[in-house]
Amino acid sequence: MESKSTKSIFDLFNSMIDSSKEDHSKIDRFFIPGGQYVPSSTIIGAEINTFHGSDSLQLTAVYACVSKIADTIASMDLDIERENSDGTKSQVPNSNMKYLLSVQPNELMGAYEFWQMIVSDALIYGAGYALMLPNSSEIYWLPAVEVTWALDKNTGKRFYHYPGAPDPVPQEYMLEIKAFRSLSPTRTQLTTLKTAKSIMDFGSKFFDNGGMLGGILSTKEHLSADQLKQAADRWEQEYTGRENAHKIAILGGGFNYQPLSVPLEQIQFLESKRYTTEEIARIFQVPPDLIGMSGGSSYDNYEQKVLQFKQGCILPWVKRIELEMQRKFFNGTNLRARFDVDSLLRGDSVSRAKYYHSLLSDGVLSINEVRRREGLESVDGGDNHHVQLNQIPLTAMDEYAKSIVEKGTPVTDNQAGALAGEAGPEAKE
Repeated sequence: MESKSTKSIFDLFNSMIDSSKEDHSKIDRFFIPGGQYVPSSTIIGAEINTFHGSDSLQLTAVYACVSKIADTIASMDLDIERENSDGTKSQVPNSNMKYLLSVQPNELMGAYEFWQMIVSDALIYGAGYALMLPNSSEIYWLPAVEVTWALDKNTGKRFYHYPGAPDPVPQEYMLEIKAFRSLSPTRTQLTTLKTAKSIMDFGSKFFDNGGMLGGILSTKEHLSADQLKQAADRWEQEYTGRENAHKIAILGGGFNYQPLSVPLEQIQFLESKRYTTEEIARIFQVPPDLIGMSGGSSYDNYEQKVLQFKQGCILPWVKRIELEMQRKFFNGTNLRARFDVDSLLRGDSVSRAKYYHSLLSDGVLSINEVRRREGLESVDGGDNHHVQLNQIPLTAMDEYAKSIVEKGTPVTDNQAGALAGEAGPEAKE
């Protein structure tokens, strides 16, 4: 009997695309699914070969790395900028996209949770998704495990689908943040995660058993198989487990107990846990010190670790997201979305003060520009830019240089102050 041919998922997708490509206005009827992290396995006894995806969050190192990266990106300020004809950039403070991307993308969640979910999906599954409704009215996070896609055989464009969507979603409506080569780190590095889970399972079972690895009950008496089983069951019931730990055993019938315990330091239990934690941190490019690994680092070394995390881990992710937003939200315009990576300094007042002092001294920023970044009101005379030499306005630099050439000696501090006073009205004009 001839077997019935079956269509591939791509054939099914293409048939759906052909039936819906005439009218994409149906996109506003798309059902927005909900999603939450529900592990499909338990901590102990899970099928170790499938221990990836959301299950891997049960490993403390994976959870720490994913939350560290996702929370760091979600906590950064996001601005909408316009590129002017002269190449300078100016902020667009009242943009609707700024509100969606930095405050509330939809009525179900705020921007912090929105970016946290997308980035964490990309870190766990290899890609994070968000659906943009027509006219940029709302943006919804979509669980990565529910999104599939296929290529239109005629145009080569991608169309996406998720449960509840009446029609395939054209690629221009889908924000897709990809990990390296769109690969799931938890799946490609499954061997490392399996090792970490085995160590975790061993430690849990070891302490559940009262810190004992097992032992041998022996006797010189001849016992039947049933009697041996009864003795073993009685021993396990009375003297094993956390509730029976350190209980005094009274043996009769000529029994002798020989423990098969091996000190944890001999099997290098802690060293193995440390090694797998460092390996997982290396996968996500997070310095181990930043996820709680004690390595005896000094304060100066820790600052270098933070810089390494910012430059080696956060900046590539920020670049990925900014370019994808440029393609999907602002394509063909002079607008762009930009994460303010400098806002990571907000919690470090000392580093922030040094950073601003350097920019003020070199004339890069004015006092009022610094105050605006700190959420403070402008002050009179704070729009002038100064340089470190005598702290005179930039508008007085030509006069200062001229005085050196003509007189052969630089002006005094009083003369520099007079020049600054003379340049004030010109600067205001």
